[in-house]
Amino acid sequence: MRKKVKRESVLLLSCAILVAGSLAGCSEKAPAEGTGKQESATATSSSPAAKASIRIIKGPIEQDAVPSDSDLKYVEDKTGVNLKIETFPWNDYTQKIQILLASGDLPDLLRPNGQGGNVDQIMMKQGAALALDELLPKHAPNLWNAMPKEVWDKVRSASPDGKIYYIPKYDIFPRLGIMIRKDWLDKVGMKAPTTQAELVEVLKAFRDKDPNGNGVKDDIPTSGREGARWMDELFSMYEIGMYEGFPDWNLANGKLIYAGVTPNMKEALKFISSLYKEKLLDNETFLNKSDTWVAKIRNDQVGMWFHIPREGAANFNAMKQKNPKAEVIAIPIPKVDGYNGFISQKALGFVDYMIPKSAEKNAPNVLKYLDWWYTEEGANFQVFGQVNESQIIENGSVKYVAEKDSLEKRKSRQFALSGLSYWNLPFYEKNFAIDTSEYGKMIPKLTKDSESSQKLLPADGMPNSIYDGFADIGAHKLFQEYAAKIITGDMAIDKFDEYVDKWYKAGGEEVTKRANEWYQKVNKK
Repeated sequence: MRKKVKRESVLLLSCAILVAGSLAGCSEKAPAEGTGKQESATATSSSPAAKASIRIIKGPIEQDAVPSDSDLKYVEDKTGVNLKIETFPWNDYTQKIQILLASGDLPDLLRPNGQGGNVDQIMMKQGAALALDELLPKHAPNLWNAMPKEVWDKVRSASPDGKIYYIPKYDIFPRLGIMIRKDWLDKVGMKAPTTQAELVEVLKAFRDKDPNGNGVKDDIPTSGREGARWMDELFSMYEIGMYEGFPDWNLANGKLIYAGVTPNMKEALKFISSLYKEKLLDNETFLNKSDTWVAKIRNDQVGMWFHIPREGAANFNAMKQKNPKAEVIAIPIPKVDGYNGFISQKALGFVDYMIPKSAEKNAPNVLKYLDWWYTEEGANFQVFGQVNESQIIENGSVKYVAEKDSLEKRKSRQFALSGLSYWNLPFYEKNFAIDTSEYGKMIPKLTKDSESSQKLLPADGMPNSIYDGFADIGAHKLFQEYAAKIITGDMAIDKFDEYVDKWYKAGGEEVTKRANEWYQKVNKK
């Protein structure tokens, strides 16, 4: 059941918004940097008496990102719709959405998938998703024109009938990175590692030399999460496509191959197992849920982790409260002899929004809400806040009044209120240029230092439909089962070959065939 809690109890915004922790971002080609042309979407009356209501289920929203009543009303007045925004925590997001789908209790707009889900495909197959091909140009022209044609073509390739059933998340900037504690490096007298050998020595020093200085042996060199997730760098050093802890697809001789069954993966698992054995990798990794893992980072216990640098403010601020000397930097992927490692990047990371078929009558209002964020007015609100408060317009230019804004307000605009699904690099930089907090000033360098290792994955935008009939493969269950056992030493590395054989026989052969058919289709010259 959805959690509904009042603002005072931190889990629900008054009359509208529920909260939890969000790691996902939005992404937008800022209208101000686009064509400059502001189109008017077809809309219902925005008079108070006629204002429509829409119910939205978003990805998790951090507890310090609950919008103020004032900001909520501002967006409602500007878009002409009343908003009821709900969410679930990451740990059971997909399961909660599946329950809603089964019960028929669907909202007007939702993010269908949690981490690794395929609700989007289920909705399309069951006829529960609304086709948007005609609705987007009519009711959301700014959104429609912001996304390049090739993006919409990839979205169409994900559906059985070639129609548009969702709005994708589309990022055109470096997103993921390796974070390491600079103050820990200084404490143990070492430099940021550039090779695998140097990394191992750094991790040993983090384990043995009490880098957090509390006199307790609680220092964790590096940590991950259940399912071997969010420790991508330990795999990607071996030239493996990993995205947020899931094996993706590598390209070999012009053909896609699932990264989880490559010889590179076998070598990576062997290396990671050695880290686990020597307690250089958190031995509770496979027990760590999202909140546990985050708590360890914030509690000044973890030396290196993999995540989203631009979304690290809450972690950093908590660290500073625990240890005022805490410093964080981002590093490129350490070099392994014989491999060209990289940090995986996707422009089309996931399905951002779908409108259920059951909400067809309300779809114009839903699209009106989304479209406003692609106008100059909407984009500027996300960055600067309300006009005549933290945003003053003088002679046609925006003046930002920082003292009337806050990190919490900026986060609420970006993650809880915003309907943007497409950021380009200029808009990304614009969002963070105004952040004068200690961490905000670090974000440009963190992004730049991660950029050199970034590589766009060849299967970017590949639909979940390739896993039809093979849900366990789509959820990476077989990989996670063998990876956990091999890394913890419960299974010999030689069992990797057994796993590969099982993967192909369990449907991997058919999935690989479908993946390559899709790849050839979208890459036709």
